[in-house]
Parts: sequence; structure tokens; C-alpha cells
Amino acid sequence: MAENNNSRDFTVGVILGAVIGASTALLFAPKSGRETRSDLSMGAQQMKYRAGEFKDMAAEKSSDWKDKAYTTGSELKKKAMSTSADLTKKSKELTKAAADKAQEVSKAVTQKTQDLTEKATEKAEEAAKATEEAAKTAEKTVNKKVEQAADKADKQIDKSAGKAEKAVNKTEKTADKAVKTADKAVNKATDNTKSK
Repeated sequence: MAENNNSRDFTVGVILGAVIGASTALLFAPKSGRETRSDLSMGAQQMKYRAGEFKDMAAEKSSDWKDKAYTTGSELKKKAMSTSADLTKKSKELTKAAADKAQEVSKAVTQKTQDLTEKATEKAEEAAKATEEAAKTAEKTVNKKVEQAADKADKQIDKSAGKAEKAVNKTEKTADKAVKTADKAVNKATDNTKSK
């Protein structure tokens, strides 16, 4: 924000310095009144043109900053969504691997004795349920964190876009003021030229 104020102050200073310097030079130059008024009118027209150029430059820069804020926010959101999909896929793979492992254990125990088979089957099913519940819990946690990250990214996008829009509006107002001041100077110089 301080950088924005410094740029604006510098621009205003340059414009005012140019106007004051040109006016002083014209007033102290050894020329006739008609030539001096003509030079003042020409200088005012040049300042009007320069103010328009500054306005266009400022609007272009502001638009670039706004686009960059939107692009960065979108990239962050895409990254969060991609990470969520990867974690969900890994969670499903782990659940499947755990279920497969439980079935292998169940088959090995079945070959031994009937009593051990019943107990081992019960424990394997319990382990599968616990693993599945843990996977569901992990999936819920991951989804919640992804939603939070997406919300945070959306808020940052909105905040950055708001700041960029404010900067554009401020710059346009400053440029409009400079153009109006230049118009007044041109009109005054033209009126002075016509009256003499």
C-alpha cells in the first residue's frame, strides 16, 4: 500500500513540477504576450495528453494485478483439489490392501483347526471393520481440510480482487483529476489568447 501511495505521489509531483517549470520558463522568457500565451496553451495541451497517458498506463497495470490475483487463487484451488483426489485414492487403496490382507490371514488360519478358524475369522472381520472405519474417518478429515483450504483460497482471491479493484478506482480518479486540471489550464489559456 505504501508503494502505491509513493507511486501516486511521485506521479502527481512530476505533473505539478512540469506545469510549474513550464509556466515559470514561459513567464520569464523574452517573448511577446501572444507567443507566451501560445506557448502556455501548447504546454497545457501537452500536459493533458501526458495525463491521459498516465491514466491509461495506470489502468493497464491495475488490470494486470487483478488478473494475477485471480490466476494465483485459481492455481491454489486446483492444487488443493488435486491433493484431495490423491489422498482419497490412496485411502481407498489402503482399505483394499487391508481387506486383502485380512482375507489371506483368514485362509491360513482355516487350514489349522476349526476353533482357531472361527476366532481368526472374527478377528479378521473386526480388523477389516476397524480399518474401514479408520479409512472413512481419514477420508472425512481430508475432505474437511480440502474444503477449508478451498474456502481460504476463495477468500484470498476475493480479498486480492477487492484490493486490485480499489487500486484501479483510485488511479482512475487521480488520472481524471489530472485530465480535468489540464483541461481547465487549456481552456484558461485559450480564453486568455482569445481575449487579447
